[in-house]
Order: sequence, then C-alpha cells, then structure tokens
Amino acid sequence: MKASEMTRRAALKAACGVVFAASQKLAGAEETRRGIVMGEPKAAEVGNKVLKEGGNAIDAIVAGALVGAVHAPNQYGIGGYGGHLVVRMANGNIRCIDFNGTAPAGAQVATLGWLASGVPGILAGLQMALDRFGTRPFKSLVQPAIALAEEGFPIPQGLSNAIRSREKDLKKDPASAQIYFPKDNALRNPDLARMLRRLASENSVRAFYEGEIARQIAAAFSKNGGLVTEKDLAQYKAVEAPPIQTQWKDFTIYTAPLPAGGITVLRMFDVLKELPPDLIDEHALLETMRVAWHERVTKLGDKASLDALPPAEQLARRVKAAVESGTRVSQSTISQPHRGTIHLNAADAAGNVVALTLTHGNTFGACVTVEGLGLTLGHGMSRFVDEPRHPNAPAPGKRPLTNMCPTLILRDGKPLLALGAAGGRLIVNTVFHVAWNFVGGKNLQEAVRAPRWHTEGNIDLALEKTWPEPVRARFQKLGYEIRPGGTAIARAIAPREGGIWEAATR
Repeated sequence: MKASEMTRRAALKAACGVVFAASQKLAGAEETRRGIVMGEPKAAEVGNKVLKEGGNAIDAIVAGALVGAVHAPNQYGIGGYGGHLVVRMANGNIRCIDFNGTAPAGAQVATLGWLASGVPGILAGLQMALDRFGTRPFKSLVQPAIALAEEGFPIPQGLSNAIRSREKDLKKDPASAQIYFPKDNALRNPDLARMLRRLASENSVRAFYEGEIARQIAAAFSKNGGLVTEKDLAQYKAVEAPPIQTQWKDFTIYTAPLPAGGITVLRMFDVLKELPPDLIDEHALLETMRVAWHERVTKLGDKASLDALPPAEQLARRVKAAVESGTRVSQSTISQPHRGTIHLNAADAAGNVVALTLTHGNTFGACVTVEGLGLTLGHGMSRFVDEPRHPNAPAPGKRPLTNMCPTLILRDGKPLLALGAAGGRLIVNTVFHVAWNFVGGKNLQEAVRAPRWHTEGNIDLALEKTWPEPVRARFQKLGYEIRPGGTAIARAIAPREGGIWEAATR
C-alpha cells in the first residue's frame, strides 16, 4: 500500500471515533450512541462490531454486506447482480456508487437460469466503497463472511420458507441443491469460503473479474449455456457518481442516479412542488405517484432516457385536473412484481452516513450456482424490457433499470435520515411514503409506521388496512381496484440529541 493511501486511511480511522451498541427494541427499532448499522440481522451484528472496534460507517457497512450475503442468500449474494450506495462523508461530500450488473453480448430478457444472469457487480462496488471512503482493508472485513460460510449456521425460518418457495427451481441446478438442501438443516458454503479466502489473501476482489476465479465463472456460463465471458468480467467496473437531488422546503433529498429507482421518488416530489399546497391530499398523492410510475415504466432506462422526460409541471397539470374534477388520471401500465432485495444503513461518530441497497433480483435470483465457487447468481437480465426500442432494452455492457432507492435527507447540510427498502418494485413507493411523511413533520418512528399504498400507474391499488375508511371509500368511488397491500420493508436511521442514532423498520 502506498504511503499516501496509508495516511488517508489512518486519518479516516482517527476521525471516526468509537461507537457503542445499545439495546435492541421491539417493532424493528433500535438505537445506539454515536453510531449504528441496521438492516439484515447478521449484517447489523457484524457491522456494529466493526464500529465498536473503531472502523468507520463505510467499513462497517461493507463488512455487514459481505456477511449478510452469506446469511441471507435468498435476498442477495456475492454473485448477486448488483446494488447502489449513497454516502455522505463527514466533510459534507456526497457520492454514489453504482455496481449494478451489466449485460453480456447477446443478452436477452430471462428470469431463470444462466441466460438470466449478467456480470455480478457487488464485490466491485464494495471494494470501491472501501478504496474511496473506508479505513480498513478488504482482507480484514471479509473474515466474518468467510467464517460464517465455512462453519455454517442453522437455517432460520424465513430462509427456510424462501428455499421452499423456490425448491423446484433450485433443485434443477445441482450446485444450488447441494447448498440449500443440507441433511442437517445447517447452511454451509465451503466453496464460497475458499473463494473469499483467496480474495482476502490478495486484499482485493480483482481476481473475481480477472484471473483464475474469473476463468472459472466464465467456464461455468459457457458449460451451462450462459453468455458471460472472461472479457465481460474483465471489462466490468463499478461507477462512482454524484447523487441526484431535489429540494422540498428546507430539506434536500439525495438519491442514487439511474439506473437506480430514486429518480422516480424525486419526480414525485417535483410534481408535488408544482401543485397548489391546499390541493395536496391523499388523492393528489396517489395521482402523482401514478403519473411518475407511468413515466418510469414507459420512458426510463439508461441515463440518456432522462432527455425524454417532460417537465414536472406538465405531469402536475394532469394531476391537478384529475383532483379538481374528482377523477383518475387516464393511463395504463403493466405490473411486473419482483422481490429479493436487502437494504442496510450505517452512521458513525464523525458524521459519515451510508445507505446501501443490494439485490439478487427475485428470491435466489436466477436459481443457479457456479460449481466450485458457491456463487448463486442474480437474474439482472430480468430487469430489462423485451422491446428493442424501449430505453430499458438489453444491450452489451448495459445496466438494467432497478428499483433500488438508497436515499439521504439533509437540512442545512446535516444528515437527518438514511433510508431505503427491500421488496422489488414495491421499494420506490415505500421510500417515497417514508420520505414524504418525514419531511412533512413526522418523526422517524411515525414516518415508518404510517400507512402506505402501492401503485404502478394502473387502477390496481394495494392499500394497507391501517388507512382510515374515508380514504378507502374515496379511492373506491374513483374506481380503483383495491386489494390488501403489500409494501416493501422500509429501513431508516436518524440522529437524535446527545449523539444517539435511532433506527426503525417496517
């Protein structure tokens, strides 16, 4: 390691201070003094240990993400197709890392099997986060994941249910069946442990993309009719970029740029800014979310697709007309529900705050595993649209549109909320609901607990039972087809007085 790099890491480590974990509360809430990692249970446990030992929020969330990939393989994994990270550093700098998977040459839209998998981006993204913002080396932060993969753990009920839900698909693939159907109900992945140990010995994930491991991955794709090659792996790069943002009163909302899902959350806020304040009620919120979703499904893909978006004022006129006339905005969209995502948040004593979302796509992704490496692959190709002229159509090296929305909310430059959600296409609306509640004056717990709904732009409306009857009756009168709702699992952290960070999830 160069002397300048050693100096940078030492300075970051000295600045982050030591944090102390406190008690776990019911209803998914917890608080810690001066720092926190929250999300998947094992990831939070390991991340908080890193914080306590003096690592910063980036170190903690990377270590948590690595061990969570072993502990929650139904939601994401080392071979998962990707993720997005937003970090606000103690010096006020806010950056994003896009490590979404990329399509190989000849890619096609597929949901299961080797054709559904592109180049996995998670390791590249976590390595970039450490290189740019961390204080500890990869070789030390990956050790808990290696130990868990090698020693194994009793399969918890949630994971057991997920395995049963994909039993038919997983058992079609011998390498997947060997991992997920053990005789003693303990999940072990020694092949993955060996692979991670090899990466740890080099203190880098580079061999995953170039070298012996990359050759093994490419050979498995070739053997099983997949399309990813050594060249595809070698060309993969995580991408660092500035966040996209919008202003709501004195709050600034930051989120990851395309292909992440946060643009739709910001568009909802931008449309609402164009409406008369006295017109904004539940009906206006629903119509705003519908027009933003219609735009998402029909116009969004890679970053170039932003040029085709109309001004928010144009969408607001449609919403205003519908609300004033007591009707719906007329439009039609197609729903394609998916699940299989995890969200983590972290903060430390120095003021570094991170929101990180990772995914396989659907549960267990493509339901195939690279033999000898223990890599269950995500199904990123399912996130493309099978229409050649669509902005989200597959192309070599292209990253599909995703639903991940890691989000930060600041006021006067100070972080007030780190937010994200897990739940496929349900994520976007859940993040908007929580953010809207928070900037509207609710505290963290109230913002997360408040009722939500899910819409994708059509007349199908998933409405949580906690909504008051007058709201339900109003939507029914407007002609919405209401069913019990279905929202994503929101995860958020916020600072309180006295250096305490509080967390909530629902």
